[in-house]
Amino acid sequence: MKSFPRQLRPFPDPPPSVAEYISGFRAIAARLTERQLTILNLHYQLEGRSGLDFHQVAKLCGYKDYRGVNRQYGELAKRLLTEMGYAAPPWKKDGSPFWLRGIQEKGGAMRPEVALALEEVGLIRGIVVDRTEVVPQKPNTPIQNSLPVARQSNKLDGKQVPGSIEKVPSENELPTFPKAAGKTLRVVTWNCRSASFDNSLWDYFLKLDPDVALLQDVRSYPPTISNIYTIHESFARHKKGHNHHFKTLLIAKGQIEPLDLAIGIDWIDKELEHFAGNLIAGRVFVPEVGQLNIVSVYSPHWHIPGGRLENVDFSGVKQSMNKDIWLADLVLAVLTTRLSSSNESWIVGGDFNNCETFSKDCNEYLGKMSSLGLIECLRGFCGQLTPTFRHQRGIARNQLDYIFVTKILGQSLLNAQTPPVSTIFEHGFSDHSPIIADFDIRQSTTS
Repeated sequence: MKSFPRQLRPFPDPPPSVAEYISGFRAIAARLTERQLTILNLHYQLEGRSGLDFHQVAKLCGYKDYRGVNRQYGELAKRLLTEMGYAAPPWKKDGSPFWLRGIQEKGGAMRPEVALALEEVGLIRGIVVDRTEVVPQKPNTPIQNSLPVARQSNKLDGKQVPGSIEKVPSENELPTFPKAAGKTLRVVTWNCRSASFDNSLWDYFLKLDPDVALLQDVRSYPPTISNIYTIHESFARHKKGHNHHFKTLLIAKGQIEPLDLAIGIDWIDKELEHFAGNLIAGRVFVPEVGQLNIVSVYSPHWHIPGGRLENVDFSGVKQSMNKDIWLADLVLAVLTTRLSSSNESWIVGGDFNNCETFSKDCNEYLGKMSSLGLIECLRGFCGQLTPTFRHQRGIARNQLDYIFVTKILGQSLLNAQTPPVSTIFEHGFSDHSPIIADFDIRQSTTS
């Protein structure tokens, strides 16, 4: 069937309502890049939300010049207005379209309706600048610095925002889960939602103080991370075959040796090589425990394209209720082979993009992992499904992230916890919550 382009309405005067902007931002929130979110935050936090100095923002966001900022902000505005059903507003003298006018007024100030919508949807990372600490901006003057010291608020220019998401009063309310006394091994897995080196997520990550971390969807990290940890990383694979702009990471306080996941089945080994950036595997030596085989998993929300598996019988690898095969299925195939031939200790964790709340084969998958003697730490400790993902509509009911460990490690599990997803999202960290699992090294050694 032939598809026709969506008919867009002229941009109205007066502008769209706050409710329309809220609907638009909610629809595109999951597709916004880290740089686009940074530009929005910078604009929002200027005194009077006046016009941005694109040259200064370019320096803060790592662009060579202002054109990169102009392109990113323009693409954001176009995506937003198109989602709202509006065409580009005319602004220039010749009446040519200018998408940014949907976000900012003449003179460059952010539209009040946009500011209210950003607070309501939670895209301001849960913070409002303490304006007593910011030098007022004059038109076309550089921004004094990047995101300033901030306080939490539900107010816009002194007025309460109706129905706004509850904001967290201070960063201190984020739980850091202090380690238990004695010798404890802390393992953390976290989908970081394209976090860059300047994201405050890394400050919280360091407070969690993991010994081993399995991270997904990372664009870049600050030197403080590489100064503390050994890092194995690679770009995740896109559905179309090229590399994504983000990486999968395995990091540890100690040396990491490469770990080959190949199991001697040609088509599986071929796919493992193709998706090597989604499965970062390594051997980590932990004093008093020994060698651990660890895999950081990023299994995307799409199945392996059928064109890659022509004339391949994968019926014995896929789940019985699913006609397609997913990267997580290959992880299961690797573990089935490796665990049947050795007594090695394994930690396999990450974003599996699978949950019984929406996937008909999730229980089958979890059952097969359990039959291999693997313990899923979060559910094993909490005794129930614990959400780790917040949908763009604001709903948090899916557990997409897991840490699986072999039996000896599972028997030494002290606790497995995760902060509320809403709290993590409100701080602008990610739409996933980290899972923090602590193991008693002494008990593991005894076992």
